[in-house]
This record gives sequence, structure tokens and C-alpha cells, in this order.
Amino acid sequence: MNLFLPIHEWERVKSLLTVGTIVEGKIEVFYPQGTLIEIDRYKVIGVTVNIKNELDNEDIYIRDLIRATVSSYDEVNMWIVLEDAQLISRD
Repeated sequence: MNLFLPIHEWERVKSLLTVGTIVEGKIEVFYPQGTLIEIDRYKVIGVTVNIKNELDNEDIYIRDLIRATVSSYDEVNMWIVLEDAQLISRD
């Protein structure tokens, strides 16, 4: 999981993952502030704030595969901000 990219790579990823794009990734870490999602295809991290609420409090675990929509960008942390998460499968 690469937490920081060279700035030119970050700009390229943002041009590919525009707001509204649907992505898939695996849950990596749960934090009180949000859940980190590894978007493997692009080698970037997505973050969703309320994943348990979005998934109707389903039991979710590290490495579960989710689908979500790009809503914005966290420029400081170089994260793709996600919303409308859906559980696709369990690891």
C-alpha cells in the first residue's frame, strides 16, 4: 500500500479517477476518522468516512472487496475520497 506518490503520478491518477468514477478496492485499515481502501488497479488509497453506515452496519472485515464512487480528493494525504460504498465480496 503506497501512501504517497510523486506529484506527477498523483495528478495522473486524479485525471483518471474523476469525480463520479466507480472504483473497486479492498479494505485495508479501519480508523475512527475513516476506512482506507486500497484501489489496487491505480496503486492509490481511497478513504471513506462512514463505511459502516453506507453498508447498513453489515459485518465488514479487512480485505473485503468494495465498490464505491469517487467524490473528491484529499490533497494533503493524496487519497481518493469515496462515497456510496457497496460490499462486493469477502476475501
